[in-house]
Amino acid sequence: MKTKTAEQPELAPNPSPFKPRPALFACLLAIFLAWIGWLLYLYFTTVAPYHGK
Repeated sequence: MKTKTAEQPELAPNPSPFKPRPALFACLLAIFLAWIGWLLYLYFTTVAPYHGK
């Protein structure tokens, strides 16, 4: 009794890694920090004043 072996698909060559994009990183970092700042502003103006009462 012979079993059929599936043929191995041909593997693609190793892809090259993504190219670093410092400007995109800086833009996304600025957006992230602005969002965190906005959340802190909302916390300190809405929740924090009533936290000690």
